[in-house]
Amino acid sequence: MSMEQIYIGAMFFTVGICVGSFYNVLIYRLPRDMGFVRGRSFCPSCSHSLGAADLIPIISFAALGGKCRYCKEKISARYPLMECLVGLLFVLAYMRYGISLETAKYLILWSMLLIVGIIDLDNMFIMESVLFFFGVLLVIMAIACRDDIINSLLGAAAGLVMYYIIYFLAKRYYKKEAFGSGDVLLMLLIGFAVGLKHVLLAALMPFYLAGLYLIVRQLMKRRLSRNSEIPFGPFMCLSAWLISMYGQEIQDFLFRLVEF
Repeated sequence: MSMEQIYIGAMFFTVGICVGSFYNVLIYRLPRDMGFVRGRSFCPSCSHSLGAADLIPIISFAALGGKCRYCKEKISARYPLMECLVGLLFVLAYMRYGISLETAKYLILWSMLLIVGIIDLDNMFIMESVLFFFGVLLVIMAIACRDDIINSLLGAAAGLVMYYIIYFLAKRYYKKEAFGSGDVLLMLLIGFAVGLKHVLLAALMPFYLAGLYLIVRQLMKRRLSRNSEIPFGPFMCLSAWLISMYGQEIQDFLFRLVEF
């Protein structure tokens, strides 16, 4: 790797952690119907407005020892972790696609998956307004990148049909909405992003990941009660990210496994 690539990678990481700081704001405010365009950032514990020195990604958290400057309450480590994660995603996109429209397209997709997945993890619902916003961006980027739109639309349609059937059957069986309409819309966008070739994999993988999660909980003796619910969106988002990165490799591995 040349010095120029290292320098550009560092720039991508810096931009990424700043964007990650903004995503923290979105994840906190959107489910609470709070505006994010206006209004200063504040401490969730004491509601004190934060100054510029309190908002430097990663550095402010480390300098303050992970505590609020004003009330001394602990700040969740998830904030700097999110900033680092988004920074690494920016670097990963640059290393894989360089400075191109493809990089922008995948960063939009990954941003949607991250924001939607964490909001669902925190609040047990998928924000359809967020899906609509990112869905428009994904369509625009697909056109700009001259993707196979027919393939994308077929993937979206297949994802929609598969998950709507699951939604319909689950609702009839449990007599309530056990599988959210937000999951169906999310699958539509994932199908659009991964295309018809990988949409079946994208539809099935979340169930295996969720099953693996439940097995791990069982082994750790942290069983869920019969009435407990777990958000499904994070498993869908993780699956979609893995497929966007390694879809062909995963599919080839599964085919070899079946042949064996």
